[in-house]
Amino acid sequence: MTSRFRKPVKRSRRLLQKDDDSTETHITNIEDLVKKKKIKVEREKTLKSLFQELEQERINQEEYDIYGYKELQPVELKPIEDIVFDDDYLLESDAEDVEENEIKEAAKGYLQPEEQENLEHVFQRTKEADEVRKMETDWKRPFFRSGMKYIRQPCLISRESTCGQKEIHLSELSSTSEGRSFLFASGCMKDWYNSAWKCSHYIYQWLFEVVALEPDKTTARNALSTLLVLWSLPGDRIQSDYPEIFKQRYIKLETFKSILSAYHALPTELIENIHADIPSYNHNMDEIMDSCHQSRHIPLSQLGLMIKAFGFSIRLWRNAYMPWEIRYTIRILLQLSLDKTGHLIIQEIQTSIDNCLSALKETSWEIDVKNIANDICDIVTSTKQQVHLLDAIKTIYDRSHHLRRVIGITCLERCLERDVPGSIDNIPTDQGLIKQIAAIFDYPGGFFKKRNSIDYEESWIRIAMLDAAIGTDDSEIRCEKDTVLVIADELRLIGLQIGAKLGVMKKTLANEMIQRVWGRISFIIGRDHKIEA
Repeated sequence: MTSRFRKPVKRSRRLLQKDDDSTETHITNIEDLVKKKKIKVEREKTLKSLFQELEQERINQEEYDIYGYKELQPVELKPIEDIVFDDDYLLESDAEDVEENEIKEAAKGYLQPEEQENLEHVFQRTKEADEVRKMETDWKRPFFRSGMKYIRQPCLISRESTCGQKEIHLSELSSTSEGRSFLFASGCMKDWYNSAWKCSHYIYQWLFEVVALEPDKTTARNALSTLLVLWSLPGDRIQSDYPEIFKQRYIKLETFKSILSAYHALPTELIENIHADIPSYNHNMDEIMDSCHQSRHIPLSQLGLMIKAFGFSIRLWRNAYMPWEIRYTIRILLQLSLDKTGHLIIQEIQTSIDNCLSALKETSWEIDVKNIANDICDIVTSTKQQVHLLDAIKTIYDRSHHLRRVIGITCLERCLERDVPGSIDNIPTDQGLIKQIAAIFDYPGGFFKKRNSIDYEESWIRIAMLDAAIGTDDSEIRCEKDTVLVIADELRLIGLQIGAKLGVMKKTLANEMIQRVWGRISFIIGRDHKIEA
């Protein structure tokens, strides 16, 4: 009889069988996972291809409009390139003498010796003809020397016994143009100032020189931005009245004059006393060429920034300047406006004149304005040039408006004195500006009383001065309407004498100026008073 009970398997054998079963199950699970992963990847690829087909179908549909025509592709816009404005070409006429020499040398290679003598004669005759034409039509007054310019580099010179680490760093970077460019582009001086760094007086002078004398325009603008930050005051603006503030930060007049001299300004234009001796202008050209950069003309951008910065300095730190220094600066700016270079930066000159006038003392600014007008008329004696002094003065600011009127009256007084010697002593000056204008206008033997022969060009100039002298204050004109109407009636008669048959440019300009002044007076007074025809 067989036993129903088996012999028990050893425990180690049972464990071995269990391990084999688990291994087979694990392998099966891995194969299933790999298979599922492959299926998932294939489905993702299929889905991606389907989306690509849909996108391509949409693109194909957008190429055609609703009528089945292929739509035009949009024009691709070219990227905008940053173009730096180069003002060098505005003064190319300054290099005409240099180009003339180059033309002569080039022509000599193709001409015989006897023909070369005729070439020199041709250039001489052409130059004489150009000079005659300029004398007749050109009203500009030279402020700078013509020809090649040798402009010095800005120089940082310390006059203090001790220098800190920041000052040493500035001295190292200030010696080269690349160092100055890196210094102002980094803005480290602004950060120092915001961290309570006390900037020395000589550094302010050097910053002003960099604005004016740096060849690179971007560096000059960054220097001006740095200077304006260093001029800012935290808190109340009343701090600018403290001597330790304004005496440290203001730009000296000598620094301003030295920069104009570096631009080759004429010595006769920079004299402080009109009756003083003219200083000499002798320089060693070899030393100049070694220490300066060569330029065919004055850098307009830097000149405009320098004029603007000096006007800001006078306005901000007015207590640091003497009244005669402010008057001298305004006179220099007026002279500069007549130069062809200065006329291109006329807006900067106008702004700077406004700033200078605002710095004059409240108790004596009218007397200072009268002195400025007398000084500028002593230097600029031609009426063609005097009338263009008015272009440099705005009419918005009340002090600038008053300066414009006083210059117009002073010019009319000088003209009357030339026409009738001793007449200026008979003109009243204590009854208001319009009464003074009327006395000049109606003076016997004066220009406006000469009706036999009319100088049309001089008529245009005198009436333009008269227009500036009358001013734009409507209330004052209405208060003196009887006096103004007499002037307007006389102008109407002069216009009738000139006549309406035009054809000559000078005659046309004179008639238009009369109509302008007559029309302006009529508009102001006409609503309150009927002007008799």
